[in-house]
Amino acid sequence: MCQKLKIRRNMKLKKIIAREFLFLLATAVLIGLTFIGLKIYNDSKEKKRELFKKEVELVENKYRSFLSQPLKAKDETLNQTFLDRLIEFYEKNSEVNSYDVIYKKFPELKGDSALTHASFEYKATINSDKYKSLKEVNLKFPEFFIINQTDIDSLNNYKSQIELLQSNISKYDKGIYSKINISELLYLFSIWLTIIIFGLRYLYYSTKWSLQTIKTKE
Repeated sequence: MCQKLKIRRNMKLKKIIAREFLFLLATAVLIGLTFIGLKIYNDSKEKKRELFKKEVELVENKYRSFLSQPLKAKDETLNQTFLDRLIEFYEKNSEVNSYDVIYKKFPELKGDSALTHASFEYKATINSDKYKSLKEVNLKFPEFFIINQTDIDSLNNYKSQIELLQSNISKYDKGIYSKINISELLYLFSIWLTIIIFGLRYLYYSTKWSLQTIKTKE
């Protein structure tokens, strides 16, 4: 009788150990699957981000090619070389405020006050550093250059495309988990999973045993 009781106790102990091992194994598997899921998620985001980066590079190359094509001057004498000389003069003679002095130095202006005023604006626009390229500046001055609507539309289109693509890249950058982020997530997930699988289960067993003990008659 004692031998049978001993065998039953051993078998019960083995079942408990086996059950705990299965729970432990399930916990490890869930943590592993979570890690794999985060890795797959990251790889997917990184691939999409790289595709956007390649697309940005292609658009930027086309944009640079567009900017490298200079606008045609309205008047051959009022070309880019002339404007550069004019700006250099303004820089060296910032106190000059008489149009007559400017007309004498630059007869190409032909005494046109509107063109002279536009040249001051041209200098201010370049010095503002608001625009990244000379062509962008020139597109603001129909007084000196022949400007087609297609040029303006192309400029705006390239800018819009680049901004949109860079915005998408930024979104994917924010959505990608770093190694530190993954480690922290797995750590927190492991703690909560352990609490749920073991802590709450043991709490349930303890409560159940306590209630059964209270109900048991002496």
